[in-house]
Amino acid sequence: MNLFKMIYLRVILISFLLINCRGKSQTVDENVVSKYILEKKINGGFDFNENVHIDFVNDSTSTIGIFDKISIKSQEEKKIIFADTKQLEKTPARYNEGKSEGWVYQLKFPSTISLYSLNGSEIKYEEAILLKSSDDYDSLVNSFIKSNEINSKFLGNFIYEKVIETNKEKIGGKSIFYELKIKKDSSLFIGQGYQTNFYDLCNSKEQNDTLKIYYKKSIEGTDYNKNEKSYLIKFYQKKQKYYGVSPLINEGQEVLFERG
Repeated sequence: MNLFKMIYLRVILISFLLINCRGKSQTVDENVVSKYILEKKINGGFDFNENVHIDFVNDSTSTIGIFDKISIKSQEEKKIIFADTKQLEKTPARYNEGKSEGWVYQLKFPSTISLYSLNGSEIKYEEAILLKSSDDYDSLVNSFIKSNEINSKFLGNFIYEKVIETNKEKIGGKSIFYELKIKKDSSLFIGQGYQTNFYDLCNSKEQNDTLKIYYKKSIEGTDYNKNEKSYLIKFYQKKQKYYGVSPLINEGQEVLFERG
């Protein structure tokens, strides 16, 4: 690949991910975006580095948005970074080794992009991420490579008991046990007790010294967590103690986990 073509591809990559969204999240419905990503034909691609290949959609037929499909070597799951076209502007560009003229989408920053995960034909929204500069994009992609390298401090079993009610003698009663079983290559998130029964295999992603745990599939019990749009639980260490924040526990309040 000659130098001009490499520079052109780099311009496309950086420009289409830095969106002037003024701190707001994407405005396009997630179901619409998911369908669009699955059906839209890729129109370009390149190697980000020796471990990462990126295919992209960024042209005049990008009706609702543009996106990168990021493939990590030896990882089945792909990441999708989506940007809403309402936040884009066109800029002239030369391509085909300078023989042709046209335009590409130009984006401003700070920017908020939408992150999705893709397993085969199953796509799931993860979260909105603020990119403050063009360097943040590279850091985000590199974080996908490191996503399986979980800090050893998070490895092990952790338990939180939520007491619903106790009897007059304060012995027994109703409660729910939440348990995390975290390994290097997989995680389990378990809820057993009062009106609760799930046993979920999960993917884990460490970012900024916090472990985010995402639903992958149900092993036993109910499968109602599969519809959770973001992480099932955010897990972190603070002053030598372990805490979790989950929409499934205490309405998203911080709770203390004990190492099992």
